[in-house]
Amino acid sequence: MRNWIKKKLRNQIEAFLRTELQAMKNELLAELKKEYRELRWQEFLQDKSIEKIIHPVNDKISINLYKDNYLSPLIFSNQFEEDIISFITSNLQAGDCFVDIGANIGLFSLLASPVVSFDGLVLSFEPTGNTFNRFDENIKHNAINNIRAHQIALSDYEGAASFNVSTDGHDAFNSFSLPQYGSNYNQETVDVKLLDSFFDKLEPYKNRILMKVDVEGWEYNVIKGAGKILQELSPIMIIEFNDENTQNSPFKCTDVYSLIQSYGYELFSLINGTLIKKENEEYFGYQNLIAKKAASNIK
Repeated sequence: MRNWIKKKLRNQIEAFLRTELQAMKNELLAELKKEYRELRWQEFLQDKSIEKIIHPVNDKISINLYKDNYLSPLIFSNQFEEDIISFITSNLQAGDCFVDIGANIGLFSLLASPVVSFDGLVLSFEPTGNTFNRFDENIKHNAINNIRAHQIALSDYEGAASFNVSTDGHDAFNSFSLPQYGSNYNQETVDVKLLDSFFDKLEPYKNRILMKVDVEGWEYNVIKGAGKILQELSPIMIIEFNDENTQNSPFKCTDVYSLIQSYGYELFSLINGTLIKKENEEYFGYQNLIAKKAASNIK
């Protein structure tokens, strides 16, 4: 009996050590890959003959990355919103619709495109000229035909407005309100629409819409301009909450939370792939929250 207990204990210890050693190995490999990619990016920056590189995101999609784009080194080193990328790809399927509000150079739209497949739709919005052109270049580079990209800004009114556009590589923070990051911004006039004006395009995908809203402090206005869609089509939403970005906006993140909640949504943090109920707060540090109605079917 004693020998049996010793053998069982030894087997348990060996299994534990194997698991721990494998975890340490995986962490070390991930760190080495990260450092390698950071060094490669620095080499790319120093090569004056190259303006952009093509980076394979997966076996179906590649993306043009640019020296003067803030997000590019993060995408290159696989350090950009990995949890959100996983959430998007695991909660979409063929025939669904992905709405990308604040698409930048198009990473999330590109990733969603092969998942929703030919009978699905990716509806994307990026208002500023240079960034939109780069997004369009990435669409054409991948020969994608299910992305409908619009060079417009979304808000709670329609018309035209002045938009703050970075001239020092911080175009990820371009916004109606004055950004907190970067030091040089010009004004660009952009077309403005309500998301509700696209209701007819989205209606066929009722209850099969996943939407990402990342508009640097203008989230309240975008949500306000999407009331009919939220009430009748019930998209699942991924919304950036960051009160650093709302400092020059008329509304704070607590207002965004209350507005979304008023349409019958609950909000959740995404922690290690698990949704945890998130209560409203007076101040939100940077985080992406998931908003869904009780009947939504998400993983």
